[in-house]
Amino acid sequence: MRKALRSPLLLTLTLALAGSPGQASAAPAPAEPTPADDEAGESPENAAEGPAESGEGRIQDPPEKARKEPEARPEPELPEHESSTVDERINAKRMRLPEAIRLALEQHPQIMAASERTKAARARVGQAKSAYMPRVDTYLQYLRASENGSLASFHSVPGMARVGGSIRDGVRWNDSFNNFLAAVVAQQAIYDFGRTQGAVGAAEAAVKVARMEEELIEQIVVFDVVSSFYEVRNARENVRVAEEALVNARAIFELAEAGVGAGLRPESEQARAEADVAGAEVAMIQARLSLDVSRARVANALGATGESFEPADEELPPPAPLPTVTESIDEALAKRPELRALEYQQEILGQNLRATKAKQRPRIDAITGVNTRGQFLPTAGQDPYARFNWHVGLVVQIPVFQGMRVRREKEEIQAQIRALESQHRAVREAVMLEIRQAVAFVAA
Repeated sequence: MRKALRSPLLLTLTLALAGSPGQASAAPAPAEPTPADDEAGESPENAAEGPAESGEGRIQDPPEKARKEPEARPEPELPEHESSTVDERINAKRMRLPEAIRLALEQHPQIMAASERTKAARARVGQAKSAYMPRVDTYLQYLRASENGSLASFHSVPGMARVGGSIRDGVRWNDSFNNFLAAVVAQQAIYDFGRTQGAVGAAEAAVKVARMEEELIEQIVVFDVVSSFYEVRNARENVRVAEEALVNARAIFELAEAGVGAGLRPESEQARAEADVAGAEVAMIQARLSLDVSRARVANALGATGESFEPADEELPPPAPLPTVTESIDEALAKRPELRALEYQQEILGQNLRATKAKQRPRIDAITGVNTRGQFLPTAGQDPYARFNWHVGLVVQIPVFQGMRVRREKEEIQAQIRALESQHRAVREAVMLEIRQAVAFVAA
């Protein structure tokens, strides 16, 4: 390709600098010296030293400036930079595109972070389902307390010990005893009118949202890998073209320099050719800089910044058949992760609304337990003792008034649902526009 580009250009420039055949045949030949010249005291040697008289059949000698040897000019050097053949410039791992995509999906930090967020969402499903399981607690207590009973009624106070209503014989008001309690209590939700079901449903929908976000990040990473690979290939081709342009510019400069030295071309043409060489050198530097940036993008797209990877030369796959606009829009609306994530977010809010409405309804729990309590290491005159007890029962909690809190929670969730519906329509329209533009661009 370099030879094909240079040959016509060099041939044209050679003919232009040497002159056409018609111009060469029309130039008159130098005249022989005449006796009149000899009588005037001009020998052939003198005629060669100075300009000849003008007249018919004579050519004036070229000016002194044109006959001077051209000054030696330093040849422009290529910038010291590595060759565009990447095997000689970097110690990089050559990699094919499928291997690069696999590596990026395995190690890219954004994908790893999205995967961990999905795992966290799955863990929250287990947290919500734990409400279906019974709750078992063990209590152990030790109190050093007095034993002055009272029959007065009072509301229980957190942290205050309970005392019986009577006083044993021989116990003074300032006597204290070692009291203990050991109990195991179990509680099982029987029915809560959808509170737990709503919480579980919202958590499961959150897993779907996290998975869609992970899928979206995977698509972005794969796109970055593919585009960065093609950028490197395009940058390498640009470097090759820039190097060929520099070689051609140097050849033109050499021809212009030769023409100026022969007095056939003005010095401005040589200066212009030299400027073209400098411009070609700048273009090559920029092309090589773009190649380095493209290589850095490959490492960044693979999630391995600081390492060196080089796309291998491989045949590009044939382009897939271009689908119609309608087919593309239908497939995008069915598969785009951002649209599906919004749909799952609406599902989350729907389940939250269900759980919130259940707060206005009764809750039924079963309880059971066993305990033992008593005293040990008594004072003089008292005996240690322990009593064993058990219990089984149902507890029904009926909400009556909660200060309009539940109503306001429902209004908040309903507003969020309407906002998501509007956002879904906006994203849907944006996706449809993007598909139409992409199909039109590819078709063009």
